[in-house]
Amino acid sequence: MNKEIINRLSEREKRQFKTVYLERVEHRLNTADCERCFYLKEDFNKALDILKAEDRQTKKEVYDKIMKSIIRHLREEHNLYLDTHYRDKYISLGILSSIMVGIWFFDNLPVMLSIMIIILILFGSIGYIKDKKNQNKI
Repeated sequence: MNKEIINRLSEREKRQFKTVYLERVEHRLNTADCERCFYLKEDFNKALDILKAEDRQTKKEVYDKIMKSIIRHLREEHNLYLDTHYRDKYISLGILSSIMVGIWFFDNLPVMLSIMIIILILFGSIGYIKDKKNQNKI
């Protein structure tokens, strides 16, 4: 049902309404068994109704509020994260670590640059692996 709604939207509207989350959010709401998720399903259906409507641009603020509250609940209570959540965190840690190690080897430029690149690749790949595991849990 969501795919039909999403296919009717233009590419610009898909980006505006952030439709990439809809399938994961719907799956998580249907599989979760907490009481709040039951009420959030009704809100999710309201958000889908906004996407079905012809005047959806005027109701974008309402749609954003509904989706933010749903996603906030899923992040806090059910550990739903974005696809790049861990990768972004680990790359930031990698940048900090490589700067610290780079300062240590500042007098030897080739060694400094190679160590910095290795650390960035290592931390980025760890984050990528954790993101893949997170996607598989859903």
